[in-house]
Amino acid sequence: MTENWFMFHWDDGKDEYLKGVSPDDACNKAGYGAGALKAIDYWKQAKEIPMDKKEIILFENDKREYTAEGTMFAKQLREQLESGTSPAVVKIAGHTWTCDIEIEPFAVVARCTHHEKPSFVGANT
Repeated sequence: MTENWFMFHWDDGKDEYLKGVSPDDACNKAGYGAGALKAIDYWKQAKEIPMDKKEIILFENDKREYTAEGTMFAKQLREQLESGTSPAVVKIAGHTWTCDIEIEPFAVVARCTHHEKPSFVGANT
């Protein structure tokens, strides 16, 4: 079954976004029991989620590579998204990627070009 994002509005005025097959499933996955659910004012299926909840999907050379969550790559992309940098430039271990970013309702899609690692042949040391 397909999972969906749900927005729960709690009695204290805060909104929380959880993912599951159903609202009950989303709450169970988040560790909420039946008692906690009484504190929900209302819920609805989300049409979009906050930026910090969106998964980052990486395409390199137009081929889907992977979901980059929890990686240094994702950390650098998120920092640049927050600062408004476009296109994003990610640098890791001497490698550089230039990424065009598309922000979708439930994901951030990074279409990246990998630039070859610089050669140090002939460099003065």
